[in-house]
Amino acid sequence: FGRVLLESKDHDLLEELLEEEAIVSKTVVWNSSGTRGAEAVAFPYDELRDYVLAEYIASLGDASKQLELLKLSSNIRDSLSPFVSTSEGVGRYLYCRGKLHGDLKLLELVEKSDGYEEIRAEALFEIPEERITDLDIEFLKQLFLTGDIRGRWHVFVNLLNRKDATLNPRLNCTVAVQWISELTEEGIAKCIYPMMDSSDARYGGSRRYLQSIEEVTKALSNSFADVPNVEALRLRFPFAELLLYLRLCPGESYGYPARDALVEVCKRQPRLFPMFQSKYLATNSTGARAIILLSEDLAANEIAIDS
Repeated sequence: FGRVLLESKDHDLLEELLEEEAIVSKTVVWNSSGTRGAEAVAFPYDELRDYVLAEYIASLGDASKQLELLKLSSNIRDSLSPFVSTSEGVGRYLYCRGKLHGDLKLLELVEKSDGYEEIRAEALFEIPEERITDLDIEFLKQLFLTGDIRGRWHVFVNLLNRKDATLNPRLNCTVAVQWISELTEEGIAKCIYPMMDSSDARYGGSRRYLQSIEEVTKALSNSFADVPNVEALRLRFPFAELLLYLRLCPGESYGYPARDALVEVCKRQPRLFPMFQSKYLATNSTGARAIILLSEDLAANEIAIDS
């Protein structure tokens, strides 16, 4: 199938289409040596192939044949990335189908496949929230706190993209803040710091597994570019909280971008610091430590603090 390089003059239109991922998807063409190649846009043939395979496997009545075919699909490699197994996409479709239809046999089948944790993590962000159980949320939480870098980043970026808690009441940005707030300062550095310790990225549609803290902090701070009233500020408050916790990550390359972004946001939104004080200052928490650092940052930049 054809590919269009992202340097195309139609870049803005392509970016809009990529948000849906139904017609075209953004990916990285990996070199045979395993190094990252060019970014490209392609018709999602692989997604269609995985869907057809998953539907066929689901239609079989014999559980042993289903498992055999699912394992065989691991020998089919992604057409753009030879290091990605087709069984991941097939497994994701089967897991979603099992969740949507309450098919426990399909869920048990996927659980026996390679890469089950990643399959489950991706699928849980693609199904209606009413199908998500408390056990699913606990699974995502533990993956975020203790999983490998790729798993942690996948959970983090998907929560980050869910800005409106009214649309996604169970899995949203506020949930990420809640999980991070339970960590010690050392735990935050251990959990968050390694996720951004790389400029490399692997795309799955428009999702990234790794990206720099500069990009994260820019995305978070941009949320405060237009805040018309107090209610809008309250809705965006979880993004400021994430900046606050990222400020604790050690090192010039990590804590400083978040520090600078948070100082700028507080300068533009003077009501923000009192909101931080109200929630954290009287507590014996990691957030309270972050508030002290923030007050020092604001004072160093000669920004008045309203109490």
